[in-house]
Amino acid sequence: MALHDWLISTPEAQGVDSQKLLDLLDYARAQRLNLHSLLIARSGRLVLEAYFHPYHTDSQHDMRSIAKSVTALLVGIALHEGKLTSLDQPVLSFFPKRTVAHRDVRKEAMTLRHLLNMSSGLALTDADTWHCLTEADALQWALDAPVETEPGAQMVYSSANYYLLSAVLQQATGQTLADYAQTKLFAPLGIGEVRWQSSQQGITLGWGGLWLASRDLAKLGALILADGQWNSVQLVPKAWIDTISRTQAENTNYGFGCWLDAERGAVILSGYGGQFCCLLPGCDLVLVLTAGLRDPSSILNHLMDTFVCPALHLNSLPENPEVAAELVARAAGLGRPQSRSLPPLPALAVQISGQRWQLDQNGLGLTAFTLTVQGSLLSLTLEAGEDRAVIPLAMDSVLRDVLVERLGGMADHDRMAAVGGWREGRTLVMHWYSINNPEYWGVAITFEGQQAVLRWEDVLSGYGETVTARQA
Repeated sequence: MALHDWLISTPEAQGVDSQKLLDLLDYARAQRLNLHSLLIARSGRLVLEAYFHPYHTDSQHDMRSIAKSVTALLVGIALHEGKLTSLDQPVLSFFPKRTVAHRDVRKEAMTLRHLLNMSSGLALTDADTWHCLTEADALQWALDAPVETEPGAQMVYSSANYYLLSAVLQQATGQTLADYAQTKLFAPLGIGEVRWQSSQQGITLGWGGLWLASRDLAKLGALILADGQWNSVQLVPKAWIDTISRTQAENTNYGFGCWLDAERGAVILSGYGGQFCCLLPGCDLVLVLTAGLRDPSSILNHLMDTFVCPALHLNSLPENPEVAAELVARAAGLGRPQSRSLPPLPALAVQISGQRWQLDQNGLGLTAFTLTVQGSLLSLTLEAGEDRAVIPLAMDSVLRDVLVERLGGMADHDRMAAVGGWREGRTLVMHWYSINNPEYWGVAITFEGQQAVLRWEDVLSGYGETVTARQA
């Protein structure tokens, strides 16, 4: 793989049918799939790059559990450098000064291999993940977990395993995982700004919290396809690439930090809500998808089976300039806002403009909101304790995102946007988006005199609630 940034090619030159890719974009738009970006590269050349408004080339996206794939790559590098001696090193051996609860022969037998393939035996599930952010000493919390099964006996998916791997690598290398990744992967790949979240202790999460641009995620995929080589430099040992992309736990399709699709011959780096880097080694193809999807695996499979795989041919195809040009134009069009005329505001909107509404306790952590009329436009002020964000409310369907430094658990140095409209003059129906993340919320506020009823739903998880608000 001899490239530092992506080279562009017509699909046909790389044996890809432009019409199938055009059909894919049309399908995504017609079905109103909440896609954020879609990139396809074959033989080291980008043949499709589409961003869906308001996302663009430089948008950084939380890749969620794809961070585990990066952590797994870094374990291989550390092994090659001798920073780690073996996958069979006991985890507890890296923390000799810590007093660990529930210590027994099973916990002492837990190795790096068990963390990588999710068979640590610790009584932790993925529902416990957020303790890595909320605990003052998340490492101690993870080490203290009881052992439920013999290490290696059963796969139980838990992000805490990869937090422990991050802590191990920090001990072994003397650097945080984020700094080690910058030196060993991101800088050599020409990946610029990277944000990788840490716990309160300063330990890189390892399991998530990694924000990347879509092009940069595609580079990581291309690195794996090229057996760990980039610009003629072996960044990751080939043997390690072979290892992580093989099933590593019995009766599962999990490797080390990635999923394996035997039916399609694919290696899939996967994150919550539709973050995918799908690799087809037999076709030399990388597909990157970022999104906010409720049923992401089914949608990915449909896109692959209906559009992507049928588009692939063994050899280059005759150029199809008209369709190829339309594909470029269609992709560019998806990145532009599709505005509609501003509807007139109901009288109620003017009446309540500037009024502050206090919310009962709720799962979003919001404490108050204010709607403000500015001509024919609305802005929405959200409060979460002392955190405050003013977000333009797009009544013309054109999302206008703003940087929100912090808003309770909804945003942490993220961009947010909102779109909405009035129903029957008294109910404001909205979608709130966290632009750097897959999450978005469906919200409806019905105003009833001095009170209002706010109904919200996290669209991806389906969880929601009804909350009462009162004029402050």
